[in-house]
Amino acid sequence: MADQEAHNISIPTNVLVDILLRLRPSDRRRYRLVCQQWRDAVDTRTTEMQSRAKPLINTKGSAYVIDDLYSSADQGPTMSQLWASDDRVDTRLVGTCNGLICLCHGDIRKPGGGAIALANHLTGETLHVPPLPEGAHRTYCFAYHPTTGRYNVVHVPCRLDRVWVFVLGEPSWRYAVTAHPSAKCDYEAGIVSVDGSVYWATCGKEGNEVKIMSIDLEDELVRTIPGLPTVLSEPSSWTLAEVRGKLGLVFIHEESPTVDETEVWVMEGVVRGQHSWSKWYNMQTHKPQQPWPFQLHHQQFTRPNFALDGKHSILTTKLVCDSNEKIGYVFHKHMPSDDPQKAQRGVVEIDESNEGMVVANVETRNVAWCRTFIYVETTEPLSVYQCW
Repeated sequence: MADQEAHNISIPTNVLVDILLRLRPSDRRRYRLVCQQWRDAVDTRTTEMQSRAKPLINTKGSAYVIDDLYSSADQGPTMSQLWASDDRVDTRLVGTCNGLICLCHGDIRKPGGGAIALANHLTGETLHVPPLPEGAHRTYCFAYHPTTGRYNVVHVPCRLDRVWVFVLGEPSWRYAVTAHPSAKCDYEAGIVSVDGSVYWATCGKEGNEVKIMSIDLEDELVRTIPGLPTVLSEPSSWTLAEVRGKLGLVFIHEESPTVDETEVWVMEGVVRGQHSWSKWYNMQTHKPQQPWPFQLHHQQFTRPNFALDGKHSILTTKLVCDSNEKIGYVFHKHMPSDDPQKAQRGVVEIDESNEGMVVANVETRNVAWCRTFIYVETTEPLSVYQCW
């Protein structure tokens, strides 16, 4: 009886909020899982959870945040630059978690993959991670586990005999042994983090035997994802994506010389030991026949993030060259039409007369890559994780 009475004791909300405000933001995110009262207190009475998520664009040498994405059409969105690097240093964004940014700095005059660092651009703090003997920009992922509250940097090597994990607050890297040492990581498909796990794709020696692997960052066990969508076996190019907190697969089918069709399948849950998948988006892209300014790429979903918020708007990009021969990415925002016959979350049809709302133009020195992430501002301190 005494235990039941103690369990029913409710802390006054003002007292609870005062306690929560004394904690680190990462701790508040974990404690919001205790009960409805704690969740409401964190969501409505602390600034961390009210910070609006914004798209963060990273191209070679620069990174920008798109502000005021939903401002009126007359004013349009604005952009702010987070950083810019010179031609000798290639700074690439590994990932973002709760406002913390993971970066990989590489010097083009030296071999290797560069140094890993964590940054909080709101507070100006930087935390350098102990180096691995080998690594590369494309082989890292930054992830947060919502129940343990741990931030992790994960390194997936080309040959998958082991996967390396660095936990913020610990002095060194450790590794998890995989069951597929002969498999090869397919870096073109990407490496993404979703809800405390990191996912990547592998292929066999002949380029077939496609599999999706994951490591759970709580038990650090490497697993194979069973029950992939049948569309994976069809001729197409595909990549991994994070879609509103779920794992997504983005498939591009060339329907004709003038039309491409992109399908987005999302992993919903587990049924009888098999993961269930649903088609959330379908995008029809009509390729321009005589583009001007010169269009180097037709429009496509940004990667690894293209789903922006709860309004179901999505972001696409295309690479163009203007009349002055300046190369850059143009980003468009779309609201999918409701078409339950084709996709659960909607259909986007793109052609020269329906390209969506332009939200950003970014010049680039390298046409090979452009990545988009979700960014929020945070006061999360980095100094508390320094222990080496």
